Amino acid sequence: MRQIGDMVWVARNRYQEFTQVCPDCLGTCAAEITLANGDKHSIACGMCDPGGYTGSTGYIMRTQTKIEARQMEISAIEATREKTTYRFYDWSCDEVFDTETEALVVAEKMRLEKEDYDHKRMIWAKEHRDRTWTFECSYYRRQISDAKQTIAYAEARLNIAKAKAKEPAASPDRGEGDAA
Repeated sequence: MRQIGDMVWVARNRYQEFTQVCPDCLGTCAAEITLANGDKHSIACGMCDPGGYTGSTGYIMRTQTKIEARQMEISAIEATREKTTYRFYDWSCDEVFDTETEALVVAEKMRLEKEDYDHKRMIWAKEHRDRTWTFECSYYRRQISDAKQTIAYAEARLNIAKAKAKEPAASPDRGEGDAA
């Protein structure tokens, strides 16, 4: 059993974000879609679109994991039926080690699990998008079709109004009157 004040090794992972060129659009921010009828359309890339009003960026954010083993002094111990948590000055963890090598092995295992999770998350996001690229394409094609119909309707209504327009009424001729 470990005591407060013991020096132990802990496994840690440091995460650093970096940008990577989008694997779908290769940084162009657009994807070309070819429909079954042969129509080609260029739409905003969905992979590098962070959402909101910014639009596609051409890159995606990734994290790089660096393993680390640190020797720390236990400042508090919290024990429950399920687990024991060791607290340090600025951090806490459930597992501590006697040697740096043991801590590095566990840190490497944690790094591999994190990278596997990130990869699965990226693949899942790509396969389970709310809006697919074909949806985007068909949605905007439908919007264009509806807008053309609205324009045609408005032009027809204006033409009817022009045909039924009355000649302007003649205004009475006002002559140069006497100034009072």
